[in-house]
Amino acid sequence: MTIPAVSFEHLFHLSDETGLFEHAELTEPRTEHGYCVDDVARGLIVAVREPNPSDRLVALSRVYLRFIINAQTADGRFHNRRGLGQGWQDEAALEDAWGRALWGLGTAVAHSPALADEALAGFNIGAIRRSPWSRAMAFAALGAAEVLRIEPHSVIAQELLADAAKLIGSPSDVRDWTWPESRLRYSNAALPEALLAAGSLLGDATALADGYAMLRWLLDLETAGGHLSVAPVGGWAIGEPKPGFDQQPIEVAAMADACALAFELTGDPRWKDGLLSCAAWFLGDNDAHTALNDPESGGGCDGLERDGRNENQGAESTLALISTMQQAHGILAIPVGDDHALVRRGTSVLRADPRRVISKIYLPGQEILESGVSRADAVIRRILAMTDEDVSLTLAATVRQFDWRHNDLHATFLENYALVAHRIPEGVEVSAKRRDLIGAYYTQEYAIEGAALLNPSMVAHPDQTHLAPGALRFIMSVRAVGEGHISSIGFRTGVLTAAGGLRFDDPGTQLVTPQVTPATISREFLRDALAERTDATIARHVLSLLPAQFSQSDLDVALASVRRDRLTRGSSDAIVDQIRWIASCNYGFHFPAHRPLSERVIYPTSADESHGAEDARFVRFTEDDGTVTYYATYTAFDGSHVAPRLLKTDDFVTFESTQLIGHAAKDKGMALFPRRFDGRYLALSRWDRESIGIASSADGRKWGDPVTLLAPKHPWELIQMGNGGSPIETSEGWLVLTHGVGPMRSYGIGAVLLDRDDPTKLIGSLSHPILTPTEDEREGYVPNVVYTCGALVHNDNLVLPYGCSDSAIRVALIDVAELLERLRAS
Repeated sequence: MTIPAVSFEHLFHLSDETGLFEHAELTEPRTEHGYCVDDVARGLIVAVREPNPSDRLVALSRVYLRFIINAQTADGRFHNRRGLGQGWQDEAALEDAWGRALWGLGTAVAHSPALADEALAGFNIGAIRRSPWSRAMAFAALGAAEVLRIEPHSVIAQELLADAAKLIGSPSDVRDWTWPESRLRYSNAALPEALLAAGSLLGDATALADGYAMLRWLLDLETAGGHLSVAPVGGWAIGEPKPGFDQQPIEVAAMADACALAFELTGDPRWKDGLLSCAAWFLGDNDAHTALNDPESGGGCDGLERDGRNENQGAESTLALISTMQQAHGILAIPVGDDHALVRRGTSVLRADPRRVISKIYLPGQEILESGVSRADAVIRRILAMTDEDVSLTLAATVRQFDWRHNDLHATFLENYALVAHRIPEGVEVSAKRRDLIGAYYTQEYAIEGAALLNPSMVAHPDQTHLAPGALRFIMSVRAVGEGHISSIGFRTGVLTAAGGLRFDDPGTQLVTPQVTPATISREFLRDALAERTDATIARHVLSLLPAQFSQSDLDVALASVRRDRLTRGSSDAIVDQIRWIASCNYGFHFPAHRPLSERVIYPTSADESHGAEDARFVRFTEDDGTVTYYATYTAFDGSHVAPRLLKTDDFVTFESTQLIGHAAKDKGMALFPRRFDGRYLALSRWDRESIGIASSADGRKWGDPVTLLAPKHPWELIQMGNGGSPIETSEGWLVLTHGVGPMRSYGIGAVLLDRDDPTKLIGSLSHPILTPTEDEREGYVPNVVYTCGALVHNDNLVLPYGCSDSAIRVALIDVAELLERLRAS
């Protein structure tokens, strides 16, 4: 079946600068009947969820949003009808228009950043109300679900969604009538769709099961002769004749939306078939064998009649056509090879938030004026020349503007003042306020997610207390990219429910960076690290002055002795620089324990990571005695070279960051196994930049020569391949997610299975990716990419977080047993 392109031409024809005319005579709008919120809200939905909207469509979405906001009263109710050039013609209420308005506003929040703030404000006002009508609540619930995909901790949206599910209720116990009402009415599939949304987003297993049961029954009931045959305009009950007429396009669009969500959650092909049967209904595969789309106008006809169709092309039917074709194109746009029978994409989406900022030193003095005078001195001089009154006013205004965005801005000002205090002229007394202000001038905000948010890994949280049975608290590391393409490591936390739902915690806004301290280093490690960079024999004298484990103070004493001894100057100076550089690249750091984990940011610290700390692959590592440590390998980038590094922590408060050395510790993408083998660490390595190897280490820092496990073989990975995080131990072997790069630099995620006792042996490898970018995932900072840095298993599901084209993070669920079966069969 060929799905025609989505056309908005008739929608433009039915719209003006006020809104969307409700009725049409043939293709011409009947302006005398005016506008209604029901249709305008549906118009806003299709306008903002169009993947690549034209400027004209974007402008129309603003018209629709303004119409809806103007229809809202201060108490959250909505008018519905408005006359041409007149005011509202009805009393504000909590009927379908209220529900559809919230659905439209919620969709704008989720799909249109330009409209999101205004739409969310309107949604929050209306969402505190409740309607006694199940369909109005179902429509509102669908808007709440959209909000929760962007604002997962919106209590207003959570409560509205939960109350809607409660009002809709469960299917009846009547045989052959799996429905909560005694009669089918209109937009019937919206009821199970709302239950599916509640079940998946709130972790409500009952709502999820009821939603699937109701939708399955409804789709079966409304299918006859191999095509869709929906309930007529007057509804349907057992014993009434079928097919019934006049069949309404809005009923078909509701079914398409519900099937799209069910397919997104399960990957079950029955829902894809159901959605495509909705599109086919519009194209003539229906009870009257008559197409309801008008290719010339782009409109949809107002109903299917026994002998044909209603030729009028009003707003509701045109919007139903557009909506259904959008859903059909979306499902057909899934790339070949993306295994949706295996993978269930979740609905939660994390996007880069430029409001998440840290404070850092700002040094305008790095630039030199033509006169040779440092700009830092000039700035200091100007601040010292300010009057006390100007100092007080400027400092107060700065604090008012920025203090709420940071944890302890006063301490930051004092810290940064201390870094430039040596520039204060001798003998000048500086008041406390002026010190603060100088610190403020040498402080800047840095939006760690200003450019992108991507490449997550996921591990079980060390704290699993106060959870419902079967639930799991998790930590997700994220790569945050800011100005200058500098990457930091951030965190999100949340809970996986027993039913397969996922809930992210509020990420917080007052971000903190850690206090950094020098690390203790072994003399042997320093020797080996020097050998990789220079002739280590020259450093024998320095090494002889160091204890087996040395601190920064030990190193300072030894290097001072070398300076006094005045060894050959060239070699002495060079080796001292090398030693100091290596020492500076191994450090510890500590966060305030009371700050939420999601507010802690690991910003690049050492010289070798000055341009980014990228793609952390966290693993929950269990020692032979049962103790647990968390490790992460990540990529350090200094602007020209990349190298793997190792993080270690027990509590995500105190960390160690160290360099890695050895042949396997090259390039990107090392990933540790979660336990030792015969007392040694094992890790996957992409040491040759294109293949996956395996290497071992006695101490986790110096790595031996790798053994190649996998090389690019299949079309989707011919450019290069790498791992998708640490191996996961299963009863069948080590499950390893991989990534491959194919034509047009497109990325996919695959899977292999390694022998449990001897991970150098390959048991199975999938020839096709299990995940590739869908149409709504392929656009971004780096297009056509899905990429993960680590997954976990929970309740028989592989929970797979992944980055989408460096523009968002999503989570998919994969049935572990089915995946392992396919790997064994391969």
